[in-house]
Order: sequence, then C-alpha cells, then structure tokens
Amino acid sequence: MDRSPFARFGERASELLESWQTQNHRKLSAPAFLDDGGSGALLASVTVRDSDPLEQRRRRMIIKLCASDEEASVEPGGLKAAWLSGPAKNESCPSFPETHLVKQLYDPMPVNDAWMMFQEIAGDGQDMVTLAAVVRQRQSRLPDIAAAVAGSLLSDWNPDDKGGEPMTAAEFVAALLDRRLAPNGPLAQWARDELGISFSDASITLPGRSGTLPNPLHLKDGCGLSRGQVEDPLRGRAHGDLHPGNIMVPEHPDAPADSYRLIDLTRFDKDALLVRDPVHLMLYLVGEFLPHLTDEAREEVLALLLGREADGLLIPQGLRRIVDGIRDAPGPWLKIRALGPGWAVQWTLALQACALMFCTRSKKYDDRDRRWFFRLAAEAAAESDRRFGVDSATARVVNVRPPSVPTAAVTGPAADREATLFGRTTVTHQPSTTPKTPETADGDAILRLLDEIRYTFERPLEQLASARALWVAPELMESIRTRAIGFKTVLGRLRPPSKIAWNRVDDILRSLRTVADKANDVRNSLGPISKLSLTLPQHPANQGLQALVNALDDLLGDVRSAWFLLSPPTSEPTQATTPIRPTDADAEVTS
Repeated sequence: MDRSPFARFGERASELLESWQTQNHRKLSAPAFLDDGGSGALLASVTVRDSDPLEQRRRRMIIKLCASDEEASVEPGGLKAAWLSGPAKNESCPSFPETHLVKQLYDPMPVNDAWMMFQEIAGDGQDMVTLAAVVRQRQSRLPDIAAAVAGSLLSDWNPDDKGGEPMTAAEFVAALLDRRLAPNGPLAQWARDELGISFSDASITLPGRSGTLPNPLHLKDGCGLSRGQVEDPLRGRAHGDLHPGNIMVPEHPDAPADSYRLIDLTRFDKDALLVRDPVHLMLYLVGEFLPHLTDEAREEVLALLLGREADGLLIPQGLRRIVDGIRDAPGPWLKIRALGPGWAVQWTLALQACALMFCTRSKKYDDRDRRWFFRLAAEAAAESDRRFGVDSATARVVNVRPPSVPTAAVTGPAADREATLFGRTTVTHQPSTTPKTPETADGDAILRLLDEIRYTFERPLEQLASARALWVAPELMESIRTRAIGFKTVLGRLRPPSKIAWNRVDDILRSLRTVADKANDVRNSLGPISKLSLTLPQHPANQGLQALVNALDDLLGDVRSAWFLLSPPTSEPTQATTPIRPTDADAEVTS
C-alpha cells in the first residue's frame, strides 16, 4: 500500500481522511504542509474536488489538525460562535465575519483527542501571509495595518456594543488576567522566584529607582484600584488572542490596510472587555522593537505608552506610528458614544493587565524585556491610582529583587546593570574601593553593542546601495538617524579596555555622528515628498544619498576593525541579537 500523502497528520488522521473522501465523494490532492506558527497544530493546503453534480468544483482549502490540548479542543466551536454572533448584516455591506473571518467549509472531524478542521483559504484568491511575516520583513505598511485592524474590531465588529455592569478597577484588571491570577500559576511563580514579591504585597520599589510604585499584581480588597470604579466597562465581540501570527493580510504591499482575516478564534468571546484586543496587539508589536532599543529609548517608549510628556527623539518612527495609530483608531467609534474619558481609564487598566501577560513568556522575551513589561504594568497602575485619586502607599514596602545574572542585552557598566534592567536612564555608579582597570573595563559590553550596530545598519546599507531600491522613505532616514544617535549615546558611556581600543571607539563615535547627520540631510531635503524615487537623479535628496551610503560603509568598516581588536583571539563573531523573534515564537505563550 502506498504511503498516504497525509501521513504527516498521523496514522489515525490519514485513515479518517481517506474515509472522509470516500463517504463524501470528494477528492483531496496536492497537499502542501505549512508552517504552524508555533501553535502545535498541523496545517496543509490541499486541492478538494467535489463529485456532487450540484457542487462540481475544484478549490484550495486548509486542513488543520488542532493541537491536542484543552484550549485547542474548543477552536472549531470558537470559530463557529464568532460567525453566529454577528453583527447583523448591513444592507450596504457584508458582515464582519464574511469580510474578516475565515470560513469552515465542512464540519470539523474528531481525531483521537483533537479536531481536524476544513477551512477556506483567506483572501479570496489573493496570496496571504500572516502579519508576523510583515513584521519580520520590516515592511513600512505595518503601522497602517495595525491601526486598521484595531479600528475595525470596534467599528465593524462591535457597532452594537453593550456596556457591562459597573466594576471596580481591580476587578477590571483581574477579569482581563483571569486564570493568570491563579495562586500557584506561572505569573505568581515568576513574581516570587524572579522578583521576590507576592500578590499580597501592596507597594514595591524597583532596583535603581527611588520612590514606590503600586504592585500591579496586588488586586485584592483594600488595594488602591479596589477604590476606583469603572462605571461602563465596554463589552462585545473580541478575538481574545490578537497578535501578528493570528492576523492574515494580503502579501501584496499595496493591498488595502483593512484587507485582513482573523484566524485561530480559540479564545473568542462575545461578551469580552473590548479594550484588551487593541492593547494586546499594540504591546506585542512594541515587544518586537525592544531588542533594538537603548535604555534611553525604552524610557521614552514607556512615556509614550503612558501618555506622558517626552521628547521621543529616540523612538523609531515606525514604532511611534504603531502606538499612535492603534491608540487613535477607536476615535470614530468612541465619538458616537461620547465615551472618551471612560475609555481612557479602561485603556490604562488594560495596559497594566496586558503588560503582566508578557511577563511569563520566557520563550519569546528575555529577562530584561520581561522586567521592562513589569515596570510598565506598575507605572500603569500608578497612573490609574492618580486618575482615581487614591494612594496605594503603605507602611510596608517590598523591594523587588534584582536579577541574579545580568542579561547579555545590558550594555551599561556592571555597577549600572540593576538600573538598566528596568529601563533607567540615570547613570548611578556605585562607589568601589578598587579602581577600574582595563581588565574590568566594558570590553564585553562594547562587543555586544558592536554586534548590534552591525546588525542594525547592514541591511539599510544594502538596500540603499542596491539598484533594486527604487524608493527612499522619510521614515527610513529618521530611523537611521535616531538609531545612530542612540548607539552613540550608549557607546560614549562605556570604557574601552585599552588606549588602542579608545581610538577605535572614538572612530566609531565620529562615524555614528556622521551617519546621523547624513540621514538627517536626506530627510530634510525630501521636503513634502513622502517617498523619493531614485530614478529622479536631480532631486537634492539624491545628492546626499551617496554620502549617506559612504558614511554607513565607513561606520561598518570601523565596527569590524574594532570588533577584531577587542575580541579574544579564539572567539568567533557572536550572533547579533535579532530584533525579530523566531517564527515559532509568534504564537502567544499561554500561562
């Protein structure tokens, strides 16, 4: 007997598929197995031909064998519930499910303790990719898509939203966290083992920071948030696990931003708190930028997310557009309901809850990133306290434990590491009885930073120097400028281990300044042009472009020279920290 083309699904699934074809007079052929996105499911694109005289047709579809876990076992029902929940179809346009959800072409089939689903291919014939692929490719359309999704989830999927019963702010946060607040769950264990705190601790201090903050995990009666009231918590239809791996978009870069489809409706809820989806998507995308960011830039991102005043000069323009776009997207929907202030309260509470969700995702984020998210949660809790006019300060304050082993991402001196792990920007050198010698200088930190500089600028140099690069966007110039300034700031604080190394670092500092200046010159010469075609050789921006290419080339040459000077004789160049996480990390790591 020939090996089944569906053998990768397993013996039992292959047998059932053979029986399914025979009993339903359908023929499956040309299976192409697909990336599972880290969800544990098995997916294949296949051609199906119906033999029914009334249904004779050939088309591609997706066969999905869900993971055999408790959550995946409800996925077929979640997708069906999402379709049945509405909203009602408008006479002038199709319903949200028809436009933005995938359809189950045939009833799901049980396979052992899992389900096999038969789904249409999203996109009505267009080639589709996940939004995670757009993130990995750093496409400039990402902010527009993110804003379109955030706005559509409210305006199109919840035109008939309903308010819920009043609840305290603590109950609101707890409802978003749900099972994550289990006393012995991953979040409680991480807080206890890594931070040295518990859910019952009311106030905390963070390493390297003065003053106290409310413990964002403290949601029991008597906490500050229990004295705040959310009068009209907005509820309605929500995906419940919105991240780039669960959003399909057309592969063509010029496709409309709202041409998306949602997949994996396992956690769909028709009565969810509506603020979670957009905030979770926003923080997920922020997390993709974190490996790029210096401590100073992380501080500015924190201020941006909390709505505080900040220069924001070190925030990449793409990240700023993502945050501003998602935050502003509900505007038209809110205007009809006159719920601006109430929504702002719920948004800040969702920042606290969603930031805590990221703290236990150790497969995707390192300790430095997870501690940054925890700080965001604590600062959001403090912001909510101020909004409600309550004071969470108590006589007993617990000091959050600093990390036992500094992460490789820390670039500051050893005495500053506790502070930088929480995004602190003020350098506070601790007194030492031993003077800093070349052997205890920041050689390792400089090597890590050189790797990051090299990784960050190699691709822009390749794009700008290539004849295939037909367009230059202002956002690219601004990104190059701000990153060069950020690297210059961090590198200038580090102590090279020798006089020769000092000279090499000085060369890099000058090159970074030149790169920033040349990128700024090109950006300013673009004027009102949103994109510059390199086929316009007489445009002033083109006259500065070659200077920028030369500056980037000189910078990378200086970086390579310094790297080989500073690296141990037997070492090999380390892998630069990639800003885009592995594909298998795209699925949310559940708690």
